Amino acid sequence: MINRCVGKQALATGRLLTAILCALLCASISWAQVAWEPEVRLTEDPMRSDSPSICAGANGSLHLAWWDARVGNAEIYYKRSTNGGSSFSSDVNLTSGPEPSYYLVFPFICCDLSGRIHVVWSHLRDRRDGTEIYYQRSTDQGATWEKEQRLTFDPAYTNYPFLCFDALEGTHLVFEDWRGGSQESVIFYKRGFQSGQPRPDIKLNGDDGPLGVSHTQKAVMTIDLDAGALAGVEHDWWVFGQHDTTSCYWLRYPHGWTPSTVPMRAFAGPLRKLDNLTIAEGKIPIGSWLFTFGVDTRNDNYEEIFIDCVQVDSN
Repeated sequence: MINRCVGKQALATGRLLTAILCALLCASISWAQVAWEPEVRLTEDPMRSDSPSICAGANGSLHLAWWDARVGNAEIYYKRSTNGGSSFSSDVNLTSGPEPSYYLVFPFICCDLSGRIHVVWSHLRDRRDGTEIYYQRSTDQGATWEKEQRLTFDPAYTNYPFLCFDALEGTHLVFEDWRGGSQESVIFYKRGFQSGQPRPDIKLNGDDGPLGVSHTQKAVMTIDLDAGALAGVEHDWWVFGQHDTTSCYWLRYPHGWTPSTVPMRAFAGPLRKLDNLTIAEGKIPIGSWLFTFGVDTRNDNYEEIFIDCVQVDSN
């Protein structure tokens, strides 16, 4: 009892000191004025540059993302400063792909506690009937960028993503969504993990895409998986292809493809390492396709999924 009371007294004293310190700091800050230097122009192209987002990284670095229409399509651009804003690098196009970016809104850039740089944005690219959230990461202070990931899969418009990170390196995403035929937008939340997460990979004819194929020739679809820290944990496995007419076909391994508007898992089982496993062979019907391989732990519910995609044009 004595130790418990001493602890409470020490805690109360600490809270009092903290309150006094905060009051003194707030009083001093309230009298302080922020001194602003003259503004510096960061984009020089005559086409529109919009929706800038900035974050402060390690060692005085600054990281900036925005969308830009200089090439005719809206694309996500990035530049950085390694000296606290005294100078900035040249522009880097993060999203230069073969398909026009019909609609792109509000890129958001964020630095985590380990110095990695993360960018999310809303993009109408794989489907014509709604925007989706995409994500890209740099582990070397913006010098190079990993392959982008698609984070949402619904035909409705999905916009305005924001990211933050916790002390355990959990990734937290919120965004606006109009799914379900709603007359008003609603807010969704999605969680991700940086350390030891599964890394799926899907290829067509050994290619990550985007690629073109002939509808008269047989194509081979293969998957790879690094199970990471979740090796041996029960997961749902998903493989599906989406046609540009919005038709969706789900692979029921090893029985073949089934058209469905409702998610259908390929199979369920523990995660394990896969190397170049052939899961489908055959001719691909004419049109634009997005094939996706993903795994999740949500028991037949297509959420919190780790995915990889390959974009294919069959003609």
